[in-house]
Amino acid sequence: MLKSICSVLLLLLLTLTGISANAKEKQVIMTIGGDKIYSDEFLRMYRKNNLSLPDSLQKTPQQYLQLFIDFKLKVRAAEAHGMDTLSSFKSELARYREEAASPYLTDSTIDEQLVRTMYHRMTTEVKASHILIRIPRNASPADTLKAWNQINDLRQRAVNGDDFAKLALNYSQDPSARNNKGELGYFSGFMMVYPFEKAAYETPVGQISPIVRTRFGYHLIKVEDKRPSPGEMHAAHIMFFVRPGSSPEAEAQIHAKADSVYRMLQNGADFAQLAKKYSDDKKSGANGGVLPWFRSGRMIPEIAETAFALKNDGDYSKPVRSPYGWHIVKRLAVKPVPTFDELRPKIVANLKKSPERNQEAKAAFIRKLKSEYTLNENPTTQEWLSSLNGSTKDSLQAKAESTTNKPLFSINKKPFSQAEFINFIQQKKHNHKPLTKEQIDNYYDHFKDQSFLKYEDSQLEKKYPDFRLLVKEYHDGLLLFNITDQKVWQKAAKDTTGLKEFYANHRENYRTERYFGGTVYLCPSHKIATEVDKMVEAGKDSTIIIQKLKNLEGFSHRTGKFKEGDNPAVDFYIFNDKDTITKTQAGLAVLQGKSHPRGYEPLKDVRGTCLADYQDYLEKQWVKQLRQKYPVKVKQQAINRILKHTAEK
Repeated sequence: MLKSICSVLLLLLLTLTGISANAKEKQVIMTIGGDKIYSDEFLRMYRKNNLSLPDSLQKTPQQYLQLFIDFKLKVRAAEAHGMDTLSSFKSELARYREEAASPYLTDSTIDEQLVRTMYHRMTTEVKASHILIRIPRNASPADTLKAWNQINDLRQRAVNGDDFAKLALNYSQDPSARNNKGELGYFSGFMMVYPFEKAAYETPVGQISPIVRTRFGYHLIKVEDKRPSPGEMHAAHIMFFVRPGSSPEAEAQIHAKADSVYRMLQNGADFAQLAKKYSDDKKSGANGGVLPWFRSGRMIPEIAETAFALKNDGDYSKPVRSPYGWHIVKRLAVKPVPTFDELRPKIVANLKKSPERNQEAKAAFIRKLKSEYTLNENPTTQEWLSSLNGSTKDSLQAKAESTTNKPLFSINKKPFSQAEFINFIQQKKHNHKPLTKEQIDNYYDHFKDQSFLKYEDSQLEKKYPDFRLLVKEYHDGLLLFNITDQKVWQKAAKDTTGLKEFYANHRENYRTERYFGGTVYLCPSHKIATEVDKMVEAGKDSTIIIQKLKNLEGFSHRTGKFKEGDNPAVDFYIFNDKDTITKTQAGLAVLQGKSHPRGYEPLKDVRGTCLADYQDYLEKQWVKQLRQKYPVKVKQQAINRILKHTAEK
C-alpha cells in the first residue's frame, strides 16, 4: 500500500527529498483559513519541483505560488474532514516516517573496506536467477520453519540436477517468475537488497547459493555469469507497442511496421525524426527517442543488451522484440565505469541509507548517542533486575501485569520504565526456560541501546529541519491523495449523468482525426502491385486477395485504422506526405478501403479521456469553492522578498 500511495503522490506532489531551507528564510508568508504557512515549506517545494523539471517546464515563483496555495487549500479541506485523525492515515504516516528516519539513525563513519567492496560490486555485473519463498511480515515460527523446509527441499533438488528455471516457474512466489522463470538479468552493487546482493557476489558462477533470508522471504540464487561492467549507456529507441495477448496477425503487422521504419533508416532517414513520428513511447519519442543514461540492470534487458552490443556511437539495431513490443535501438554514447575516487562519495552516501549493509555503523552511532545524551539510572534498577532471575514466559507476563511504570533510567530526563523493559523481552519471543542473569543483563544492554535510538528518533524533527519538512510533505501529500480521491476521482467515476452532460457541452474536444480504414498491401514487384490493384478495382474482398497471395515471398498486408504517421504508404497516398517513402516504394503499395474525414468520437470511445477532463473540471470548481471557504491572506512584503530571492537564485 505504501509504495502504491507513494507512486501516486509523485504525480500529485512530485514527492520531495533533501533540499534544505535556510533557517533565516523561515517566516510566515500567508494564512489559509487562519493556519500559518511558512516560507521554508514553500521554498523547499518550489526548489525541488523546479530542479526536477526541464527548463521549458519550470515555473516562475509567482506561477508556482498559485499551485502551492491550491495544494494547501486541499490539505486544509482534508483536515477539516478529519482525514488526519483516521487510524489508517496515522498508520500509513507512521510507516513512512519510520522509513524516512532510517538514514538519520545510522553512523556517518563508513568502513573503508566496505566502500572498496562496494566499488568492486559496482564495477562487476552478476547475471543470476532466483527462487523466492515468501515469509509474511509477522510470520509465526511455524510459518517460518515451513518456508525454510520448502526452500531447503528446492535447493536439494536444484543441487541434484533439477532444472533451476523449471523449479522457479513452478514454485517461486515471485510473480515475475511466471514470465521470466526467475531470470533477473545482469545487476551490480546497490541494485538488490543487501543479503541477496552479498550472496550473489559470493557464489561462484554456475553454482547455487546457500539459502538467503531477506525481508521478502527465503531465496535461492543461481549465478549464471559475472563480467566487468560495461559502464553507462546513452541510447535512443523507436518503439512499436504490442498489446499483451495480441493475435499473430496483429503482431505481424506491428513487426512489419518496425521493419518498414528500419528500411527508412537504411535509406538515410533521420532517426530522431522517425522516433518523433512513429515511436509509441511518446515521452522519449518527443525527444527524438532519447532515453536517460542507464546501466544494464536499470533498463529493459533486450534494450540494454542490444545497445551495449552496438560497436560505435551512431550505430542502430534491427528491430528487437521485448515484452513490450519491437524496438529499434541506437547507440548515442558510452561512459566507462568511474574511478574509485570518483565513485567514492556516491558509495558512502548509499551506504548511509542502507543500515543493514553495515551493522558496525549502527553500533558506532549508538556510542555517539551515549556521549551526546545523559543517562541516569534509578538507584533501585539493579536490585529490580536481579528479581527477574529465573523468570519464565508466564511469570514475566504476570510481572508485566502487576508492575508499575517506575523508571529504570532516563535519557535527557525522558524516563524508560520497567514495563517497557518487560515488553522488550517478550518481543524477543523468550521461551519457557527460566531467564539467567546473563540473559537479563544482555537484554538490558540491548534495551538501553534501543532506548537511545528511540530517544534520538523522537528528536529528529527538532534537530533536522529537512526531516521535519520531509515528513510534513508526506503528511500533506497523503491527505491530498485522500481528499482528491473523494472529491474528484471517485465522484467523477460515479457521476455518469454529469459525465454525459460534460461530454455534450465539450463535444468539440473529442473530434476524430482523419484516418484511412482498410487494408494496405505491400507487393514484391510492380507487376504484382498492378495485379492487386486490378482485384481491388474489381471489388474483390480483402480476404480473397490475401488468400491468393499470402504464400508469395515478399508480400505482406496490414488491416486497420491508419492515422497520419501510422503507415508510410498511407501517409504517401492519403495524407500527401511525399517524404515518408520514395515514389518507387509507394508504387509497390496498394490501398483498399476508405478515407474518413474528421468527426466526433462517441462517448464510449473516448470515455477515458473525457473522464480525465471531467475530473479536471471538477477539481477547478472545487478549488474555487475552497478559496471562498478558506480565505487566503498573503503577506505581500514577505512574499515579495521570497520571490525576489528565489528568482535570483
